[in-house]
Amino acid sequence: MGWERAPAADQKRLQTLMRQQGRPPDLPPLEFWVNDLEDLQSFAGRENAGGRPTDPLRWHISVRGMSGVPTWEQMVEAAHAIRPGVFFVVMVPPRSWWMNVHPHVLHLWETTDQFLIEEARANAQSQAVPT
Repeated sequence: MGWERAPAADQKRLQTLMRQQGRPPDLPPLEFWVNDLEDLQSFAGRENAGGRPTDPLRWHISVRGMSGVPTWEQMVEAAHAIRPGVFFVVMVPPRSWWMNVHPHVLHLWETTDQFLIEEARANAQSQAVPT
């Protein structure tokens, strides 16, 4: 079970809400995902990294725990289930930039930072394989 796309009616309600809140119509639609086993919800979509229409599109996954902040393992599971193969980072901006619309949401952003990707690859390759 785990992560599943929410029913079509819920997807449609999300699109309506996003239009009402000013999501640019030229962006790909958001996807609404649920993990009923762990009481989690997620929105995933391609968004302009930087916020301007000319900025590149990157995957953004918001994960909400219904009763608390998602754990690291839940965030990893969401990333791998919703967008397998995409390199994500958890953004931790300076505290003065924090925006707390919902206290139980964490965000994953696709990165194209080649230095971070190469660092992860080098770390993975240097790890001993368990026997």
